[in-house]
Amino acid sequence: MEGPTPVSALIHAATMVAAGVYMLVRVAFLIGLSVCAQDVIAWIGGITALLAALMATQQDDIKRVLAYSTLSQLGYMVMAVGLAAGDAAMYHLFTHAFFKALLFLGSGAVIYACHHEQDIWKMGGLLKKMPITAATFGIGTSPSWRCRRPAASSARNSSCTPPTRTTTRSSGSPPSSPSSPPFT
Repeated sequence: MEGPTPVSALIHAATMVAAGVYMLVRVAFLIGLSVCAQDVIAWIGGITALLAALMATQQDDIKRVLAYSTLSQLGYMVMAVGLAAGDAAMYHLFTHAFFKALLFLGSGAVIYACHHEQDIWKMGGLLKKMPITAATFGIGTSPSWRCRRPAASSARNSSCTPPTRTTTRSSGSPPSSPSSPPFT
């Protein structure tokens, strides 16, 4: 369905993506009861991310490229839920709303400047003509090409600890060999 650019920004940035991912995160405690369900959801999300990204590369319309990109990002979020990383899915959902809205509004500015032309093959040389819009596109695409690990810094402070060696042994028995340490 095609519509005005501000409507596309709202639908693709917030409404369409938020409904499904938020629902999956809310029922993640039920999904976590079945490893098979987690695997199916993770695979569906991963395949969706890959296929939607490939479909985006075959589009000529600037707004359709962004719409397929939204589907690809949705696949990443669903895959995160399937991998029991609901917090990562919600983090990506939150950041996706901002950068995708920025991209859709920037595409509206480009379409307006190109006299309502939406074919990306007829839009060359816009960096010199629209430097502010180019900068906003750069900001909007930066979450897509930057690798962020929000959980990495908190992993050191988490309650999860690496496995430790067992120290109990019967009296008179030699210590375990270092080549095969027992873990608890």
